[in-house]
Amino acid sequence: MSNPAVQDRPSGKWRTTDMDKWDADVLDLVVPAFMEFRRDRTGSFRFIARARVEFTWEGNDECDPASTAESALTRHV
Repeated sequence: MSNPAVQDRPSGKWRTTDMDKWDADVLDLVVPAFMEFRRDRTGSFRFIARARVEFTWEGNDECDPASTAESALTRHV
């Protein structure tokens, strides 16, 4: 017999449309805001997230050594 408390837990991916501290346009800054609940009691959520990526490269530019260290903000497309 299954546990009724487990059956009452929300599951699936739920769209977040309202939060006390942020407006909807901020919640959806990168991707539509959501919360995901799994039956195994794990899950994930995303809102207002922007990823900062840092990278370096070394190479050459017309046979001259070249390198740089950069960072960039990403956005979902």
